[in-house]
Amino acid sequence: MSRQVDTWTAEFTDENGKVQRVSTKTKNRSAAEKILAKYETEIDRIKSGVITREEISVAQKRHITIQERAFCKIGFAKGSEYIVP
Repeated sequence: MSRQVDTWTAEFTDENGKVQRVSTKTKNRSAAEKILAKYETEIDRIKSGVITREEISVAQKRHITIQERAFCKIGFAKGSEYIVP
């Protein structure tokens, strides 16, 4: 975590080993740490094969949680693309 200007920046290594720096868009350190933890959890899930980066993107666009998206993989499949109920 680092602070630039008035907001905190989360720094982490992604699933491909590349260091990422992302603005948390918050001035509150505790909130910024929670955002960093979310990124780290997503990366852990990708590395373990629970979910893909593409599935995370779809879930974020549909405003559903990553956990809900992972559960959708179990039942509703159409070809190689999973359908969110």
